[in-house]
Amino acid sequence: SLTFVNWAYDTFQVTAEDRVSSHAPFHFDLSIFDIFTTIKAGGTVILLSAALSVFPINLAKFIAAERISIWYSVPSILTNLVLYGRLEQHTYPDLRSILFAGEVFPNKYLHQLMVHIPDAGYYNLYGPTETNVCTYYRVSPPDIETSEAVPIGQACANTEVFVLGTSNELVARGEVGE
Repeated sequence: SLTFVNWAYDTFQVTAEDRVSSHAPFHFDLSIFDIFTTIKAGGTVILLSAALSVFPINLAKFIAAERISIWYSVPSILTNLVLYGRLEQHTYPDLRSILFAGEVFPNKYLHQLMVHIPDAGYYNLYGPTETNVCTYYRVSPPDIETSEAVPIGQACANTEVFVLGTSNELVARGEVGE
């Protein structure tokens, strides 16, 4: 996990001024970023209650009021924010990075989120169940204009990845696989 924390600290330029949301349970790997990367930077971890996460309208207000600068969650939380959070009722000038992982983020809702919060950077993080994040991708508007899922991107620093085809054979660079 230390390799991940160091990579995330550098990649997302976490600073002492950052206010990072933390609502993932501590047994879920998203909490590694929320807690340890923020501590490394000397930033502020903003703990969210489980109850707050199930009420998108309150969550949207909380993100604005607490001046969250880095948000990291599963896409379903962000989808609920888009659908039910009434994002247009608030401004999010401090929110500079929105990270998501754990499931595919439907392009339709990702696009709507990018419209409501246009100044943030959007990042798709990916990793297998057995370990922490091992790839990431910075999302740009053209990425969501197709029906395909956002790419999982490139390997994190100090990480080796490989892709297998349907018969569990290594595939060549650029080919589709798992």
